[in-house]
Amino acid sequence: MVPRLSDADEPDLTAVRAFLRRGDTVIDAGANFGRYTVAMAASVAHTGRVLAIEPIPVTFRVLDNVVRHGGLKQVTCVNMAVSDHAGSSEMTIPEMRDGLNFYRASLDQTHGAGQSVSVEMDTLDLLSKGLAQPPVFVKMDLEGHERTALKGASGLLDAGVAWLLELPDNHDDSAAIDDLMRSHGYAGLWYDAASETLRSARQGDTPINLFYFKEKHLERFHDAPFRIELSEPPDAEDVSV
Repeated sequence: MVPRLSDADEPDLTAVRAFLRRGDTVIDAGANFGRYTVAMAASVAHTGRVLAIEPIPVTFRVLDNVVRHGGLKQVTCVNMAVSDHAGSSEMTIPEMRDGLNFYRASLDQTHGAGQSVSVEMDTLDLLSKGLAQPPVFVKMDLEGHERTALKGASGLLDAGVAWLLELPDNHDDSAAIDDLMRSHGYAGLWYDAASETLRSARQGDTPINLFYFKEKHLERFHDAPFRIELSEPPDAEDVSV
């Protein structure tokens, strides 16, 4: 099923593919059933490495099956949640009108009633230390737990890896994340599929996900199949979203 999906529902994959290179090491935190994992595995090829992290046991089994049946030996799947410390916790799988919504499962119980699941946790810094090569890119989709998880990724932030972050629904959390990333010299950009443009995030924009790049990252897009529009260069203060 996964290889047959189009990018219409995940337009950011266009920019992800343009950024990644054969042999890269990347992290998919909040991998779910593997939509990004499969795409990133194809980009980094057999000489690269993808660390796919998914905490919900049922979803993890789907992810693991997708990887194994796809013969993606460059992918390592880890059944764990990402947070600011190692340990264990409870995740909530929210109850929606059509049943349990595994896509919205979160360590932050903001979705109301649902099913509670015990999960093990670790930080991105600690998980990345198990990789043979340091990651160049991290995609993180944690359903509102991104701000907390970034506290456990100070080493990756200092190393200047590229990021794709889902923005929390909470405006204060989104603003705090943007402030943190800018303090580390990142600029926020989003992929506008309608105009095929990777553009600087400005006040009033409403993207679901934001890329956080430094100037060195933009060099990878010299042959990208889209335009890049910057309101100001990375490593300078960007406009908060």
